[in-house]
Amino acid sequence: MRSSHDTKVLQHPIVGELTLHTEALTFPGDRDQTLFTFLADPGSASDEALTVLSAWAVDHGRPGQRGSGAEGGGRPLPYASGREELP
Repeated sequence: MRSSHDTKVLQHPIVGELTLHTEALTFPGDRDQTLFTFLADPGSASDEALTVLSAWAVDHGRPGQRGSGAEGGGRPLPYASGREELP
């Protein structure tokens, strides 16, 4: 298994700047697939922002889900824009 580590600064349209530690894991025998993780430091501003986004996603879920825009007037969670784009 190969892994790489990095720190990314993302600009999210709802909560602003997020500083996240990333890890990319590539498994032997299937180099076409990579698992990415994004983690904030516990108690950091980015950690708090992810908590806000989690609550926002519950209230504004994707269409067809409880709390989605189809039922509650919300809209799907947008992706980040700015220095890095969320997948």
